[in-house]
Amino acid sequence: MGHKYSEGERERVRSRQRAAGSSRQRAAGSSRTLELQSEKQQLEECHCIVPLAASSPSIFHAYFQSWKQTNQSIKNFVNKYKIIKKVVKKVQIAMPKVTAQGKTATCEVGANLRQVLLQNGIDLYNGQAKLINCRGIGSCGTCAVELEGEVSPANWKDKGRRSLPPHNPAKNRRLACQTKVLGDVRITKFDGFWGQGDQPLWTPEG
Repeated sequence: MGHKYSEGERERVRSRQRAAGSSRQRAAGSSRTLELQSEKQQLEECHCIVPLAASSPSIFHAYFQSWKQTNQSIKNFVNKYKIIKKVVKKVQIAMPKVTAQGKTATCEVGANLRQVLLQNGIDLYNGQAKLINCRGIGSCGTCAVELEGEVSPANWKDKGRRSLPPHNPAKNRRLACQTKVLGDVRITKFDGFWGQGDQPLWTPEG
């Protein structure tokens, strides 16, 4: 015949079983807590770079590429990918639009206007000025344009060059090479070697 457990022994067995069950629950709860803390940290890490992403998408992109190379967890990647999509959407909304010669391009906040125009195939220079220009150092004045929108204040190079002939400081012109894009901008280019004329060669619409 098998051993008959007394009521006291059965109670001790049940107590050990309850203790083991509680231990497993605590371990599971602790593991889930750590998992949630990790996910919370990832969320905070992503959200803290939203301002960076909005002001400099190229730096943000480099950050994300670096993250992908150093993190192996598929679950973490999926979690971050969902957040990244939201961040990118915010970045796209925040990026300024530059409209010139019938084209609209987006750029980073603080981007150099001359570079934005040239990179998007805009005819910034008139005639031979396409070949004979200062390449963006602000000395020739051939990248002069009329603009409306949010840009950086004119610096001393811009003011100085436009104060000399054939430019007229009274005209609403700016040197694209000395101008930073801060918001949406619309550009008009005028005739003359230096863009100093009175007849528009192209407008924002074309």
